[in-house]
Amino acid sequence: MERVAVIKSNYTPFGGGEKYAKAVITAFLEKGYEVDVITASKEDWAEKGVNKIKIPTAAYNNFLRLYSFNKNCYEFFSKNFGKYKVILDMDRTVFATHIRAGGGSHKGWLERRSQFASFLKNLSFKINPFHNYMLKLERKSLENPHLRALICNSHMVKKEFLEYYNFDSNKIFVVHNGVEWHNFELPFQESLYNKNEIKKNIGLDDRFWLLYVGSGYERKGLAFIINALSNMENDYCLAVVGKDRNENYYKQLVIRKNMGKRVKFFGPQKKVIRFLQS
Repeated sequence: MERVAVIKSNYTPFGGGEKYAKAVITAFLEKGYEVDVITASKEDWAEKGVNKIKIPTAAYNNFLRLYSFNKNCYEFFSKNFGKYKVILDMDRTVFATHIRAGGGSHKGWLERRSQFASFLKNLSFKINPFHNYMLKLERKSLENPHLRALICNSHMVKKEFLEYYNFDSNKIFVVHNGVEWHNFELPFQESLYNKNEIKKNIGLDDRFWLLYVGSGYERKGLAFIINALSNMENDYCLAVVGKDRNENYYKQLVIRKNMGKRVKFFGPQKKVIRFLQS
């Protein structure tokens, strides 16, 4: 039986990237492949037929986690590359046949971020070892001679990679994130008749609630949403579902904007669909 590897350093039942990884793994299994998940996560992937291979990773800070995971992945695949028909990287490593750049280009993100950051913040980007190493990994991963395909989830991301790197355009593909229509059909119908009750059960009143879902608030622009909401009428509110290690900064921003009654933080949720229904 042919074997494939999926590289995903972290696993949490709340993450969109992890949900996508599980969908890919399920598709490989249904096609009859054996799947090795190359990960640093202590969580169980709980998929029958999946072999979890734990990669030793330093846990002191982001840079050391990134460096040690990539280094140990490189050593693992240097010895085991021939075992796999496909090595799908969903993180940042330099030894893969296929890369899904779900987070886009790090170089592109830093350039967009620099437009709104202070001088000192921009200076920190240039000297921060984490960002420098991310940029190095991004470049080296694209220079990898084994790489057969770079998969982007938008044409914007594809354009950025082609703009920033001398990369073969014939190897870059856009595959948009899918929508699980069948999973949403019945909940959507329920929301048509029970929206007020659903909102009440999750702690929302009858005002108009916008919904933010995602982790990594800075990268996904939560501060911009909060600032924009402060210019809207009080009947417009925001429910935040997700997590971020700097969540207190955003809660303080809400307080400074005098929006404590208009923004609610719900943390990570396993049943996000209840919020989508509301």
